[in-house]
Amino acid sequence: MAEPLFEVWFEGVLLPGYAANDVKRELAVIFKAEPARIDALFGTRSVIKRGVDAATARRYQLALAKAGAAVEVVPLTPVAGDTREGPPIERDALSLAEPGVTLVDAPAIPAPQFDLSAFTLAEPGVTLMEPEPAPALEFDLTGLALLPLDAPDYVIPPVCLVREFETAGLSLIEIGPDHE
Repeated sequence: MAEPLFEVWFEGVLLPGYAANDVKRELAVIFKAEPARIDALFGTRSVIKRGVDAATARRYQLALAKAGAAVEVVPLTPVAGDTREGPPIERDALSLAEPGVTLVDAPAIPAPQFDLSAFTLAEPGVTLMEPEPAPALEFDLTGLALLPLDAPDYVIPPVCLVREFETAGLSLIEIGPDHE
């Protein structure tokens, strides 16, 4: 089988950290092209190079990335393992499948394999580890005393703050019908 060929596409997307004017200037130097021709590449999807091998496509990709331009390398001919066949499908020929139809069989995912040879199981009911007793709690109760059983329940009296106000200079006036 012949070696697969590739296309190098550019959509005007810049890599992070690069300014558009700097990238345009670098691309003009790389392609030895007028600035107007480089400006035309931005905003549209354009083929930079067509029909190159993988190594050449990668060199283009790296050189343009160094200039700050993000490019996409697309296979021009089927790559080994590509199962697509036949001419491209016309848009008018597309239709929807009936509900419940399986379009693609799900790939069989092999069950994971674990090496458990280093592990064993104990018999049911076997204590694997003796529990450690919890440390006894110790409280300092030296400042506390208990009331005798026949003592009335102790109630904390409510705290009332008493304030004295000087009211000698105050007087009340009658409120007439004009005041509400």
